[in-house]
Amino acid sequence: MEKLEVQFPAGGDVKEDTLSGTFYLPPKKDQKFAAALVIHGSGPIDRDGNAEMMGGWMNMNMNTHCRLAEELVGRPEQPMAVLCYDKRGIGKSISSTKPNWYYEAGMLDLVQDAVQGYRYLVQQQEANVDKTQIFLMGHSEGAILLPLIAETIAKDETLPTPKGLVFLAGFGEALDEAAGNQRERALTEVAVETGLQGWVLRKVITREKVDKQYKDFMEQVQNKDQSFYSQYFGLAKVPTKWYREHMEWDAHASLQNCPLPCLAITGAKDVQVRPEFCDPEAAKTLAPSAASLETHVVANMTHILRSIEEPPSMLNMQKVYAKLGKQPLDPELLQILHAWLTKQQQQA
Repeated sequence: MEKLEVQFPAGGDVKEDTLSGTFYLPPKKDQKFAAALVIHGSGPIDRDGNAEMMGGWMNMNMNTHCRLAEELVGRPEQPMAVLCYDKRGIGKSISSTKPNWYYEAGMLDLVQDAVQGYRYLVQQQEANVDKTQIFLMGHSEGAILLPLIAETIAKDETLPTPKGLVFLAGFGEALDEAAGNQRERALTEVAVETGLQGWVLRKVITREKVDKQYKDFMEQVQNKDQSFYSQYFGLAKVPTKWYREHMEWDAHASLQNCPLPCLAITGAKDVQVRPEFCDPEAAKTLAPSAASLETHVVANMTHILRSIEEPPSMLNMQKVYAKLGKQPLDPELLQILHAWLTKQQQQA
């Protein structure tokens, strides 16, 4: 396997700034390879799938993207080239003129950045990328955006159609719906927590406080002069333009109109999305136009594509993720993914 440091132009009206990433290449170069573009989840995520939390004071090393890329490049019979990149304003994707590039970015900017990553793969003739065999793989928010990214690519006559879409840890939910589900789940867990910790949590985390925080957040989201919503004494910030554009976009209609082959895999122990949307019958109503649709719920898998034996919890999620980030990806996930990719690659 070869790992190349690469750069490509950012999307939209940005001309002077570039995005940085890692281009994973199989060792053999005497054949054409299928390729995959890995698209981030929400937050300040870098090319490896790690989050720069609290302004860099508390980074979360989940290693979702780099582990996924290594698995795809290492497929014994059909290795793939993979592009992972730093989100704008994160890692090495730093603007020379925009110190707040990450916070100024909207959802549509992220979509255009993904299109530029796809364009980079299409143009890689020297790496023997087969431009008719390029897959889009979205994790978390990336899964929400997949249909819009594919739709944007389809409008560009210079770009070939993606071979298929892979939804990882998220399918059929808009961003605000997923966030609301997370709030409700956290309140439910607080209500049944026992002992001193439960007593303290119920004093700190109440429905009134959660509802007020959400109301304050939405007021700032609607204020177009406000770049971000600040939390935890300014250590955590949420870009408001990004959230506002998510709310203005009809994610359900975009998924319903998506005509491409789709694979959706969510974990039964994923507390950040609703696994029931990957039920085959429910999924058919969410993506009725898909050329083909295959969905799976992996028994013990969490949001970061690793499995746990213990019950999932919103309250200790970050602690669990920090531990799981050192572990390999769920083997059932990989088995499903490899089988689906092989089937798609064999079809003309």
